[in-house]
Amino acid sequence: MEWKPYLRKAQFYETDSMGVVYHGNYIHWMEEARIDFLDQIGWGYDRLEALGVDTIVEIGPGKALSGFVKKTVPAIKTCAVETCADIDALCEELKGE
Repeated sequence: MEWKPYLRKAQFYETDSMGVVYHGNYIHWMEEARIDFLDQIGWGYDRLEALGVDTIVEIGPGKALSGFVKKTVPAIKTCAVETCADIDALCEELKGE
């Protein structure tokens, strides 16, 4: 399968008076690119939902991606883990469900 790169032109309203893109836009663009990639490989949110995926796990510091998923697909549960102990605890919790 050949993937198409996600291309996006920065719009004037996304920049400051010097033409520099505001850094807060980067996370939105990453989410757009992620969704585009998932769609290209046939794993869009609709397919994940049809397969019964109901939880997204964010691994690493912070909860930015979990926040964007909650805004994009409110029905999907999210959780964020930062340490190996957190991952172990989550695996045990998921086994119990």
